[in-house]
Amino acid sequence: MSIFKDLMTALRGNISSVGESIIDHQAITILEQSIRDGNNNLAASKVGLRNLKSEALKLDKQVVELGEDIKGYTAKAKKALFNKNEELALKTAQRIAELTDRKISVKIQADRLSSQVETLYFKVSACEEQLKKDLIDLEQLKSFEAVYKVQQTIVSSTPVGSDRKRVERAKSRVAQRQADVEAKMAADEWISDANRCDDLDSELSAAGIGNIGTSADDILASLKS
Repeated sequence: MSIFKDLMTALRGNISSVGESIIDHQAITILEQSIRDGNNNLAASKVGLRNLKSEALKLDKQVVELGEDIKGYTAKAKKALFNKNEELALKTAQRIAELTDRKISVKIQADRLSSQVETLYFKVSACEEQLKKDLIDLEQLKSFEAVYKVQQTIVSSTPVGSDRKRVERAKSRVAQRQADVEAKMAADEWISDANRCDDLDSELSAAGIGNIGTSADDILASLKS
């Protein structure tokens, strides 16, 4: 039952880990796609913003040019009045009125467009900053995923719980068997050395050398002398 419980626990853990891994990977994929879409939209927004800014600058230029025209016609109207030509001065005044109305209209358009350009510029800048943060988040997620994979590899290759106990018991049995083999080899070597020693003593005796220790006869002969 213990092994079965270990297997079921491991299975549930693996299912949970796999599920989390899939979710994390999907989050990375979604964020990557979001960044790609954001970059595309940002590029298009910058092109549009540049075009709008160009139009705003054109309108500003028209306002300046209209103002110069108004100044020019005003000087001419004054000159016509100086020359007592009121009819020409009136026509010039009408032109000045037309130019003034047109300048006011263009100025309103230019101010409105400039305001829109400024608002869009801040939005584009904010979007660009957010994309930079998203890129940092993406790199962190990828780093976390890489670390998680390494950790899972280490965990899967490292026995835990009852598995570790079984491994330790197996190591102990292997060490004991190795010690038994070494003891038997030592005993065999001792027996072999003993046999070689007995063979040497037999050869010495056969050669008339035998024991070379001190005998009682030798001691007695020594005392008489």
